[in-house]
Amino acid sequence: MASDYEVIPYSIDKLKQLLSELAEVPLSVIESKYHSTYFDHYFNELKPQIIVVEKEYIDHDYLEDYAGYYARCFKPYKRTCTRLHFFTQDFSEEDFKSLLQGFESSGVDDEKSKSITIVDLHNSYLGFIVVKPLPQTIFGRTCLQTYSEDGKDGIRYFPSLRKYEANLFGIPLDVDTLAFQEQDRVVSACATSALWTVFQGTGKLFQHSIPSPVEITKMAVKSQDEYSYLLYDREFPNEGLTIPQMTQAIKYLGLDPCTIAVEHNINYLKNALYAYLRGKIPILFTFSLYAPINNRNNSSIIRSDRVGNHAVAITGYQLSNTDPTPFWDIKLLLTASRINKIYVHDDQLGPFARMNFHDTKVTDNETNEEYDTLSTTWKNTRYNSDNMLAAPRFMLIPVYPKIRIPFKLILQIIIQFDQFFESRRSHAIIPLDHRIYWDIFLTTINDLKTDILSSSYYHGEDKRQFLTKSMPRFLWRTTAYSEKTPIFDLLFDATDIPQGDFLSFVIKYDEGIAVSLKGI
Repeated sequence: MASDYEVIPYSIDKLKQLLSELAEVPLSVIESKYHSTYFDHYFNELKPQIIVVEKEYIDHDYLEDYAGYYARCFKPYKRTCTRLHFFTQDFSEEDFKSLLQGFESSGVDDEKSKSITIVDLHNSYLGFIVVKPLPQTIFGRTCLQTYSEDGKDGIRYFPSLRKYEANLFGIPLDVDTLAFQEQDRVVSACATSALWTVFQGTGKLFQHSIPSPVEITKMAVKSQDEYSYLLYDREFPNEGLTIPQMTQAIKYLGLDPCTIAVEHNINYLKNALYAYLRGKIPILFTFSLYAPINNRNNSSIIRSDRVGNHAVAITGYQLSNTDPTPFWDIKLLLTASRINKIYVHDDQLGPFARMNFHDTKVTDNETNEEYDTLSTTWKNTRYNSDNMLAAPRFMLIPVYPKIRIPFKLILQIIIQFDQFFESRRSHAIIPLDHRIYWDIFLTTINDLKTDILSSSYYHGEDKRQFLTKSMPRFLWRTTAYSEKTPIFDLLFDATDIPQGDFLSFVIKYDEGIAVSLKGI
């Protein structure tokens, strides 16, 4: 067996045993982690066949953490990690050895011996997990393929993915995903891990450096407020970050933090997360975890104990196959109303963990406050009953400084325009049989023009003029639909000032409606 790598058939039991050996901890420690159950379900969907173990791997983020803390410990912690690569292609260690030697097959006359190529490995690559040599926090930078697009009850979207490249002994591999890693309770907290994931996306989108967890913690506490000092008297070990500290870390990278309170507004949560996430910006999401005391009557309002606060990175969402449902008393129809679940990087579970929207509320057992919730896959170990529920608190969105117009202002404009438009449609002044619904999200001019170029609803000289027109880099795109057909686009300059006239352009897909729009 080669000393610098191993080729192992995948099974969840084998993966647990491997993690136990690499982290040098008892198997019971691995099995007690939520990650073990989560990765079992996750890999059931990805269906890996083979694990290639790359030993003595140097990981940048762990190396930064090592230099910032572990190198100065009395105990000699290792500075190198192990990287586990997952493939759907089935092959043996002899096959892999022959490939590295420059031969197509192993030359062994055996039914199990297969010829593998670099193309085979590239096409069957699912990604990797970096295993850190620490006693508890073992999941380092993890880049795994997402769930498939088709969900059981809708279509999944992961707008903020980027390409991660891996070189395995000269074999070029890549996977489109967003990196995840487990919270290291010494150099980071759950908020730090969530910020690290968010910066993985914004670093590519806004072209800023991507700090390691230890660097994020230093950035966050560099300018602590008075309240923060009452909670934390030192940088490391770090027990948690406040909202001001999170915003400080975002500002340190030259971005502007957009803080949105969503404690009692689940509808606004859906709309805002859709608008920014569709613009490829991952979102830091904070919530309180509640453990239901009992729910024997299947009530929609459950008395619960608050277990604590948590932070995750929102990385995707699922749109149901249903039509948009009215928001608020004004009956506004928005695409975001179709969101039935979100996918988050939860450092205590794994990448792309599901959180489902539902009608269940919790009543805080101490304060009697009532909150909307999302379901989680966190187990309610305290009462050995239902999974814990998440009551939303804040969303924190790092935006480019030139994006000055917030989603809230665009939504207010669309609400006013929709009411005006609907009053005329309902009186047959506008020739439409159905109320329009809106798709509102942040975009770039390049993405917009690419989409318009491929659109079959827009053509002729107007299309050519739009594609060649100089426009701002960032735009709010608000598309009005009648059933599933686009009617018009209102494009707003996201880089303007709120006092300005920031309606940049109107794209008219329907000539009949265009005549009515001229009057409006």
